[in-house]
Amino acid sequence: YEATIESYDDYEGFILTFNNETYYLVNTEYSDEANNLMLMTEDYKLSVNLSRVEVEEEKPSVDFNKAFIGTFKGENEGVTYEVTITADGITIKIDEVTYEAIIESYDDYEGFELTIDGSTYYLMNTEYSDEANNLMLMTEDYKLSVNLSRVEVEEEKPSVDFNKAFIGTFKGENEGVTYEVTITADGITVKIDDVTYEATIESYDDYEGFILTFNNETYYLMNTEYNGEVNNLLLMSENDDLMVRIARQN
Repeated sequence: YEATIESYDDYEGFILTFNNETYYLVNTEYSDEANNLMLMTEDYKLSVNLSRVEVEEEKPSVDFNKAFIGTFKGENEGVTYEVTITADGITIKIDEVTYEAIIESYDDYEGFELTIDGSTYYLMNTEYSDEANNLMLMTEDYKLSVNLSRVEVEEEKPSVDFNKAFIGTFKGENEGVTYEVTITADGITVKIDDVTYEATIESYDDYEGFILTFNNETYYLMNTEYNGEVNNLLLMSENDDLMVRIARQN
């Protein structure tokens, strides 16, 4: 909440209002120092002792050669490393875990010094040129070194407008396998038994329904009612190997 300071007194402290209520914020030391405060409601039903905490100042941003911007990928002993560099910072994805890297320093020749999950790493351009297509990620003790190559990342498809009557969760079963389709304003997920896939909406038509891709295959999702209501859908694979009727759950 953003508090409004109604008044201040060196002895009494602050009178504040936020969330439509009045609060008192007083210094419990009654001295020129202010390391311990008390926050109280007007009726004194709430009183909380507060102690000063040191907040780390945000590091200033580090300028670097923008030729580094992009996504780089490599593998070492079966582990996949993916480094994404934007104008705002660097993230490192190690297998399925993504870390926000802190840029400690940058040098055109030496590259980056990074802190990732409390450890120091070096990220350098192995081409030693103005281009940056091949990088190396190394730990401070050099026990890990991974060659990374620039990869082209597909641009996100524009969102597809569709009839919001489809929004909800639909469930059905086929040959002992449970299918659950969840449609939100932001997209569609398909859960097959215990595995959930993020579906890409390729197209939508009020009559034909959706064309989706997930798990590298194409599927059709259509409304079987054709009366304006959306309570029963049909999920079909492109080759008609799969047809599942799914009913609205909510």
